[in-house]
Amino acid sequence: MLAPYRTILALPGALAFSGAGLLARMPASMMGLSLLLLLSAERESYALAGQVTAAYVFLAAVVSPFQARLVDRLGQRAVLLPLTLVNLAAKVAMVLSVTSDLPSPFPQLCAAVGGATSPLIGAYARARWSALL
Repeated sequence: MLAPYRTILALPGALAFSGAGLLARMPASMMGLSLLLLLSAERESYALAGQVTAAYVFLAAVVSPFQARLVDRLGQRAVLLPLTLVNLAAKVAMVLSVTSDLPSPFPQLCAAVGGATSPLIGAYARARWSALL
């Protein structure tokens, strides 16, 4: 049963980028819940928490096909490095806007930028598999 996995993961570099992809996907699944918990704790408003979480998730879903195409066209390094910097800045700005009680549009805008610039680990792994095979 595990023989096909052993065969394919024995290819040069396959285990390294597959393992890195597995680890990199873990925080992505917790982002929505983390936003919800942060906002409900800091602002005591489930309405605002829902709005900010929705902005993050919606923009991530809308932008993800374009980001995947960009990775296929320009390569991982050209897309991932600037995207990660913008994503980090957006998430830091979002946390600061929530903890410093900035008015309502700021957390939503920061979350939208954070969602739009979330790295698509699946697209990067797919590009590596395509190059390898």
